[in-house]
Amino acid sequence: MKMTDSSGNIDGKNVGEAWSQLFLQSMRPGSKTLGPTMVRIRNTETEGMFGADPSLQQEIDTLLKTRKNPTVRETAGIIFPYTMWKVHQWGIDELTAWYLRDFMPRIRAVAKSHLRQTYFERMVNYSDEIAEKRSEGNNQLKFLIEACKGADHKLHHFRQSGLQVSFFDPKRDHTRSAQKNFPCLQQAGFYFCSDGSLGLSAYYPTQLIVERAYGNYLGLCQLGVFMAAQLGIPFQEFVCFIGSPRIGDEFTKDALKRLEQAARKCVEEASAE
Repeated sequence: MKMTDSSGNIDGKNVGEAWSQLFLQSMRPGSKTLGPTMVRIRNTETEGMFGADPSLQQEIDTLLKTRKNPTVRETAGIIFPYTMWKVHQWGIDELTAWYLRDFMPRIRAVAKSHLRQTYFERMVNYSDEIAEKRSEGNNQLKFLIEACKGADHKLHHFRQSGLQVSFFDPKRDHTRSAQKNFPCLQQAGFYFCSDGSLGLSAYYPTQLIVERAYGNYLGLCQLGVFMAAQLGIPFQEFVCFIGSPRIGDEFTKDALKRLEQAARKCVEEASAE
């Protein structure tokens, strides 16, 4: 497959606009697989980061359902349970307890064996230990929240190189299984912007643009909103580094023409604002 360099970094005000730019690059002749790419979403209105024409997400979901793939919302939920948090406004302890006690057992009861892990579980229970034996380092998000809150409220002075969350675990993830598809997201890191808001970066060695990317970006932005809320500051920036974004083998370019039209409309409307 021909490899093509992306035409510079991608910047957008919301998930839909940024995803559309990435998707349209992959639809160019000979560009099903792109070179290393950086996608950046910045918006001073936090909820505005999620916004886009709903028809774009609906078009993606329609395609995904034809292949029985997870929808955008389902993919986002693997990263962060945003709806449940918005309803209950739980802190990290309450959210973790519900997730490990109630949610994960239901997932493992119905999902196929290679789909029984989530990114949020890796963030709050990295070593997969039972609750009674969980060490402090297992809940990576709790550690970061408490470390930042304990820095005399001078968040910009906290050692930002330590604000990292790991997903890949060699003990569990180095396997030759052909079905193993987790985790594609390798690492996430938080940082403080010059205006005092919170930012989030993420790294994917590869990323499927149609099947996963929109849900990936949405879930990570929602994670950023949660972490910023725990620290009492706004979340305004998300940056994603992808080594090799690609459409994937699930869809031909001919089957993506309607989606291409919706993506082009999204970019044009954003440019007109």
